[in-house]
Amino acid sequence: MGHRLLTAALACVASSWAVLAAPMTSRSAGPFTFVYGLERLGDLPVVRDLGLNTLYVDLRPADLADLEPCRTLIRAAHSEGLQVIVGLPTTEPVAGRVGPCDTPYRESVREIITFAVSRLRSEPAVTAWATGHSLERTLKYSDQDFRAYLQLGYPSLDHLNASWGSNLQTWMQVTMDSARAADEAQSHGVGRASVDLADYQVWAFREVMRDWLETIRSLDPDRPVLTGRVTLYRSLVSIPDGYDMVCVSMPPDILEPDLYAHNVHALDIARRGGRFRVLQVLRCPHPSSDAYATDAFRDWLQLAAVHGAAGIAVEDWSLLEVAYAGEVRQDGHRRLTEALRETANLPFGIQPQPTAAVLYEPYAEGLQVTNQPVYGYLRDLLPGEPSSLAYALRLGTRYGVMDYLTLEDLADADLRRYGVVMAPACLKLGPAEAELLAGYVRSGGAVLADLGLGMYQSNSWVQLPKPWMEVCGLQWLGNLEGKAGDLAVAAQVPELPSVQPGMRSHAPEMPRQRVEGLYRSTAVATDRRPFSVIGETAEGRANADALAFAHLALRFDEQRQACFRGLIANRYGAGLAVFATHALWSRWPLTDALSQALHGDLLARRARYALTQTGLLQENLHFAGSADDVLLFNRERGAQVAEVLAFDAEGLAYQGGCTQFTAAPTQVGLPPGTARLLALVPGRGTVHLQRRPVLVQPLSGEAMVQVVEYTPQRVELVVGGSDATVRSWRDRRLEMVASRPCEVRLLLRNGAYAVRPGSRHTVTLTWRAGESQTATLIASPEGELDLSGAYRLDTLVITPAP
Repeated sequence: MGHRLLTAALACVASSWAVLAAPMTSRSAGPFTFVYGLERLGDLPVVRDLGLNTLYVDLRPADLADLEPCRTLIRAAHSEGLQVIVGLPTTEPVAGRVGPCDTPYRESVREIITFAVSRLRSEPAVTAWATGHSLERTLKYSDQDFRAYLQLGYPSLDHLNASWGSNLQTWMQVTMDSARAADEAQSHGVGRASVDLADYQVWAFREVMRDWLETIRSLDPDRPVLTGRVTLYRSLVSIPDGYDMVCVSMPPDILEPDLYAHNVHALDIARRGGRFRVLQVLRCPHPSSDAYATDAFRDWLQLAAVHGAAGIAVEDWSLLEVAYAGEVRQDGHRRLTEALRETANLPFGIQPQPTAAVLYEPYAEGLQVTNQPVYGYLRDLLPGEPSSLAYALRLGTRYGVMDYLTLEDLADADLRRYGVVMAPACLKLGPAEAELLAGYVRSGGAVLADLGLGMYQSNSWVQLPKPWMEVCGLQWLGNLEGKAGDLAVAAQVPELPSVQPGMRSHAPEMPRQRVEGLYRSTAVATDRRPFSVIGETAEGRANADALAFAHLALRFDEQRQACFRGLIANRYGAGLAVFATHALWSRWPLTDALSQALHGDLLARRARYALTQTGLLQENLHFAGSADDVLLFNRERGAQVAEVLAFDAEGLAYQGGCTQFTAAPTQVGLPPGTARLLALVPGRGTVHLQRRPVLVQPLSGEAMVQVVEYTPQRVELVVGGSDATVRSWRDRRLEMVASRPCEVRLLLRNGAYAVRPGSRHTVTLTWRAGESQTATLIASPEGELDLSGAYRLDTLVITPAP
């Protein structure tokens, strides 16, 4: 009987893997703005009052007995011009347990989806479907499913025993507990068995979600499908391909207590390098909270847009209702209502294209919430990784926001756009992925990794997978011991100019627990002295061409060869690899001067934009950039002039501010075509800069252009010459007020305003003194309108000629 059950389980697993081979095409979705729990006819006036564009109808199993009330609600919402998302109760089983191979559950949830979708898909107001919320809370792992998963990868029990170093006699002895027990003697208590167990948990989450998706797609292949609320970071890297939008719910009162930004880095993780569109689910602040008093909710909305959200949702009406009722009764400021109404003007849907990425594997726990690891599946493994790094980077750096990639993303990602890939606690690195990353470094990229890299493949915490010993410049790695101390820079790496000899790392000043009986050979850990490195640390010996540039400890062996603990840098091909012999980010904050120097030099590689500021981390001005857009958010109450260098502008001007170019950018250390963008960002507001096909090339000195208007019917430009200066006009916009004459090559190319070869255009030039001249110009055979000339502070208006 047990054998037949196992065979059935394997059959269901195999069918799920067969589905994996058929990629889904993403459908356009959003922007959506809605509140969970507003799903009654009487709620529609509230939806209108809040300025929302979507009604989210969350079905419950009891609703399936009679869908007519739901249909009536959908039609009423349609008459109000609202989009409708129908949420399906996939995490509320009427039979079985929620798991990838539980037949009663799979059959019951398919029946629920089939019933609801087949009866509501004819409603034109239904814009999208959504699956159930918080699968993390209802998914049940089992030894039977674990064995079924393992048998997909291991041809026999002998192969599994050889991998785990175990001596299990039958498959029935293979359990989740036996996997944990197999690694008790391993460093950190983690080896291949533990990683297999974590991979099973990822797989189980993914396969349940995949089954939901495939059932919906079989009934309605055209409408977008959203996830329900996803509530753990580790789940965000487990979403299967095919979902059109991931709904991210990381409330600051449950996860990291981030009232400043509402854990907005979860959006960066969920985007998966552009693989998914994302939606931010925000916790509604209670009127008694600081987040309400300081209008933090308004800031959360705008930060979500900066990080690429294609909409926002509020969780949920039961929380919002108290604050809303109070605001309705008051005649004064309606904080939440007005903030939600303003979302109609936010540029949702900007898709950032970061130039730095984190390779995120869901193994190390990062941190625990209510005794549950939220970043990885392995409890008590490397607290602080990758959570410390992710949290420090949550607002982005002066070079923009971050991308997060998984191993499966590497094959599809365009790694050429990343200047650096950081790999915290990257325990798995298969041959294909190892070669992809090595090739990326050879071609000019940089990788920053730490202890544990490829541990699963090498079956050792002190051995890197091929060819990564060579990539990292390591001749030997071993002697894993508990250590405590700080890093001291002993040598200069040319590719890291900010990391100067004599610099030392420092841990944050915070209360520490006394550590007993460890770290004797380097330092004694006490309550009074925090260290940036505490924990198991390997010892390494560098190849002849590599440089161990930052030391935690250094000794010479019997052959007088230097053995170091710390950081090693190695030039590999055209790129750079930096490796730490310890958990680099666990206790070393990005606020430390040495940490900022190291990370800043790496993040600057291949940067597309740079915000002009002194520190590395974004503070009160936040921004993200794509190939053609920059979105800026000012957290301060007063307006600020933001200055951004656009290294890949290719000589094109941006609308939304002023764009300055220099005739000789390389002489000041800038790439050809670099633009200096100036924008006035209102207090607690955003500015959207958009690149336009207006080529500006000063023949000498500098030139500044302001794209005042760019539409299919009209283009208006203000062109200033050398040393153009700007001022803010009543804190609402920038304007040029003075400049010297400058010869400028100025071309208007084809775009939203059509400049087709041979087309005719009316051009009106108004000089600073007020005189004007109108002429008809003909576009070149290349589709360009030549507006070159000498400008001081003059206005050009271009329209199609009659």
